Amino acid sequence: MCLVFSLLCRKGAIVCFQLSFLVAFCSLQENARADLLHLKNGSTLDIGWDYHEKGDKLVIQKKEGTISIPLSDVERIEKTQRVSLPSAPKSPEVSQPKEQPEPESPGGAAGREVLHRIVEEALDFLGKLEPSSELTEEVRQEGLQLSETWIQEARSALQLEGDSQEDLRAIGQDLLRILNDLQGDLQSSRLDPGRDLEGSLREILDRL
Repeated sequence: MCLVFSLLCRKGAIVCFQLSFLVAFCSLQENARADLLHLKNGSTLDIGWDYHEKGDKLVIQKKEGTISIPLSDVERIEKTQRVSLPSAPKSPEVSQPKEQPEPESPGGAAGREVLHRIVEEALDFLGKLEPSSELTEEVRQEGLQLSETWIQEARSALQLEGDSQEDLRAIGQDLLRILNDLQGDLQSSRLDPGRDLEGSLREILDRL
């Protein structure tokens, strides 16, 4: 180190950094990761990659400071491949759980489907009847069983509805009224000609 410092002083090199940084600057790293400067006196310096010629001097920029070396003292510059420092290992990505869609309540699409099915089944049953004739006991019993099932299913759907499904609740209440009328006619073994049950059910279907 003293030899290098003496050489720099003798040749008039302009030292632009503190003397305390000279040792760190002139020491050759065990594993070279920068260009190497070979001086005519046999010394080798790790000069990094930030350097340039300015007039008759080689100006080297280091984080510790700047040094200028006369070109007449330079034997050669050995280019080395720039080696990137290894980056910190990335932590494994943790996949975020996807938001699960909220299950539809019977008051939503599911509830609407239940009411829609009930109306279609009731229309199918009424389509097989003769409005003006007395119902047979077999048809009457079948209708009573079906109507009771429809009423229970409609009530279950309405009980599970949320407050945001008021329109569907109103439709369900109207459907229950129609089903109760149908059940009353079945109990009397004859459809009331003054009630258009099929027309009322088709209106419900349109509202759904």
